[in-house]
Amino acid sequence: MKILVYGAGTIGLTYAWLLSPNNQVDVFIRKKSIRNYSPTVNLSIKDLRKNDKAYKKYSYSPNYVTEIVKKYDLIIVAVNSSQTTNVMKELSILKEKGIILILQNNWNIEEKLQPYFQLSECIIGFPSSIGGGRNHTGITAIIFKEATILGVDESFNHAQIQEIEHLFSNIDLPTKKVFNIASWLRVHSLQQAIASGAILKAGGFEQLKRSQNDIKSMLLAWREGIQLCEKLGISTKNYFPVRYLFLPCNIVAFIIKSIFNKPDTTVMITGHMKHGLNEWIDEYWEILNTAKEVNFPMPVWTSYQKYVENYQK
Repeated sequence: MKILVYGAGTIGLTYAWLLSPNNQVDVFIRKKSIRNYSPTVNLSIKDLRKNDKAYKKYSYSPNYVTEIVKKYDLIIVAVNSSQTTNVMKELSILKEKGIILILQNNWNIEEKLQPYFQLSECIIGFPSSIGGGRNHTGITAIIFKEATILGVDESFNHAQIQEIEHLFSNIDLPTKKVFNIASWLRVHSLQQAIASGAILKAGGFEQLKRSQNDIKSMLLAWREGIQLCEKLGISTKNYFPVRYLFLPCNIVAFIIKSIFNKPDTTVMITGHMKHGLNEWIDEYWEILNTAKEVNFPMPVWTSYQKYVENYQK
């Protein structure tokens, strides 16, 4: 299969590396940015599918392209949510688009797509299978046992979904179909969005994961986000981990603290923060602005505003 991965971050490059042995994979980067990318990427990978307990080193030489001049069977969009509109505008003018698979966290994916695409014209998903971060030396990533999410609805293209399922099955990545993906993404994006405020208020992730009180405050804001989703008409009760978030606050905060202190969680969050914190902050503002538009009070969520503003200054 001829595949273009649009986005050379941790998610894009890791999926590209996994797919490259059996497919023709190009990685798109902008011409002005080409000098920032090494021809060889150093990968440090812990593969939990294989029960690896240590990171293994790999080298990957992506086939970078700076123009989209040929037809692809599949275009995987793996950029920050704030870049979605511009990327989809560029893709909309292609004469032959193939399948477009968008893998990202996004509070308002429909709004960002609508000027150029209908939801039914793309497959919206989430890269649950991969987490990590990158720096000047390369990428550190974890391949989880969790399935890559593929969004479906009444108008979805069954043949395209099957093609992607088959493609990912060939590289031992499970997939999971989720109905009403736009709503699923809204609920899911809450945890990263509020994590940005909580981390900035605490002074860093290391400080946050040691503070029960800061985690309790984050939990209360997270609950406000869930209630906002309900206000918007989203039935959240079947989305994980919503039902557990409203158990006694001390118990839930203790569980979150335990999860935060797991080494793999620390690697994933701190790695993503190196290049993804601004995306989390963008989502923090998007959610707060939505709450204001529908006149829904979020006092705890709003209490993080000054810490976010200070960071952005």
